[in-house]
Amino acid sequence: MRNNEGVSVKGFVAITALILLAAGQAASKEKIVNGNFEAGNTGFSTEYTFVDTCGQFGAYMIAVDPHAVCDAWPDMSDHTSGAGLMMIVDGATTEGTSIWSETVKVQPGQTYNFGYWAATIDGPFGAALQVYINGVPVGDLLTLPAQYDGKWYHAKLQWTAGSKRRATITLVDTVTEGANGNDFVLDDLSLKPAK
Repeated sequence: MRNNEGVSVKGFVAITALILLAAGQAASKEKIVNGNFEAGNTGFSTEYTFVDTCGQFGAYMIAVDPHAVCDAWPDMSDHTSGAGLMMIVDGATTEGTSIWSETVKVQPGQTYNFGYWAATIDGPFGAALQVYINGVPVGDLLTLPAQYDGKWYHAKLQWTAGSKRRATITLVDTVTEGANGNDFVLDDLSLKPAK
């Protein structure tokens, strides 16, 4: 298609659409590889042990429903779609144990929004989750209720990258007591440049 001056409008529209698409993707560029766990047990590191059923402290599972891996845990859908995967955590009894960690590329001086969703699946102790970036605690603790209430809780914070081009983001549960309980789920971890 050409306009009345003989210039191809179709090519112009296609190039403009690509430029706008690229700009939109750059503005919302997700840095976390598998924050919704839909790719399974990949894209992150942890000091917890990967298992396929409950009963081991300091262990985790990737599944569609906590009840599917432990009869004592409730039926609960993931936060992303209601039908996907989530990280199911049987709380550790050792202080400072990394539940989830990922090293990502960042732009020095850029401000980022980090967030995640969590919910209690078993008490009597609710998790108290702390985010660390490059070994430094950032943001407030997300303290989950002591008992399952069927709700997802959102934690979010802003962080500005220093001079380094990489950031290691780590999530730690500061609650280490309880022979039973302190069990929770995680989903939709995200790090994006602030607008």
